Amino acid sequence: MLDYRVETFLTVCQTRNYTRAAQMLNITQPAVSQHIKYLEEYFSVKLFDMRGKMIYLTSEGEEVYHLARIFNLNITKFKEHLLTDTGSKEISVGATKTIGEFIMPPIIASYVKEYPNRIMKMKVDSTSTLLEKVKYGELDFAFIEGPFDEQEFNVLEFMEERYIPVCSPEFKFAGSEVTIHDLMNYPLILKEESRDGRSDIEQWLLQINHSINNFKVVHLVDSLLVVKEMVKNNIGISFLYETSVREELLNGSLVTIPIKNYDVKRKFKFVYRKYSNYDQEYLDFFDFCDDQRRILCL
Repeated sequence: MLDYRVETFLTVCQTRNYTRAAQMLNITQPAVSQHIKYLEEYFSVKLFDMRGKMIYLTSEGEEVYHLARIFNLNITKFKEHLLTDTGSKEISVGATKTIGEFIMPPIIASYVKEYPNRIMKMKVDSTSTLLEKVKYGELDFAFIEGPFDEQEFNVLEFMEERYIPVCSPEFKFAGSEVTIHDLMNYPLILKEESRDGRSDIEQWLLQINHSINNFKVVHLVDSLLVVKEMVKNNIGISFLYETSVREELLNGSLVTIPIKNYDVKRKFKFVYRKYSNYDQEYLDFFDFCDDQRRILCL
């Protein structure tokens, strides 16, 4: 950060509170007010409006915030480049749980093998958390899923993943073509987090005038391993990303259920900050990942 007053401004934007900003910066609240006043006089605009105990950016403040944040992120990234050798750049990538655990491992391994001097940092978390980290420069880019506001980021489509119905080989309709009505007399086992595709299933059911509540019973489990074990033991059926059950489908411990008129897919996307000075580096990494995905048939 080149100007401490800009740092104060960004911290106030983050906290929306002068007192909390002062605590985070280890300065007094009057100092925070003085820094903001200086910037308002410098830009000849009002940066914040007060609503109750919270402060909000004005339209002009939004523009200043956008420019200041991009400037700060580029300066921070440039400083990191100066402090490291050309061959030992640090790369910070994020991925949602399914992408991070079932798609990225062989790709990351290939990348590190190809570029042994690169320093790799990877964060697996929810889409919303990853987007926040990309937004504030804690991650260079992320592979995410599900709906989000794409206007704030550069977005590339990485791949499309099928969300398939699976069951035990002992299940009555294993391998047989059925309708969704045929399955509703049996328990449904789902991952609890909606980001793992559950929302897509619910939306598809709504389109045919049904819901998950039409099933005999619905088990919501916050563990993919537990979901798969329950299905293997013929406790019920589930809908899971195809890549997350590829091994089980190959060894026969799980099988698919062909459902008439069912085809639910979700797009996995690659996102990075707009107006970054390092777009080409990010795109080079994306191209490598995309090539490896095709080579590995992921």
